[in-house]
Amino acid sequence: MSSREVAVVTGAASGIGRAVCRELARQEGLAVVGIDIRWPEEESDGIVRITADVGDPASLADAFERLDAAALGSVTKLVCAAGIQQRAPT
Repeated sequence: MSSREVAVVTGAASGIGRAVCRELARQEGLAVVGIDIRWPEEESDGIVRITADVGDPASLADAFERLDAAALGSVTKLVCAAGIQQRAPT
């Protein structure tokens, strides 16, 4: 396993989570892992992308298993920026 520090950001595909990922990615020596349920098609930005639903415990556990298997380093930062929206019938 690498001795590199790792930042994990949920809700990383858009909004605040995306902005946080971009800012963290500028820090030298820090691996940034974004977790989101959907990723838009776009250029490579140095962020390791993991698709998972943070509202589903099994999906989130699988995401962290994949993160561990990637052997990027130790998670030292966690940003929880995912939003879960439930719409009521109108």
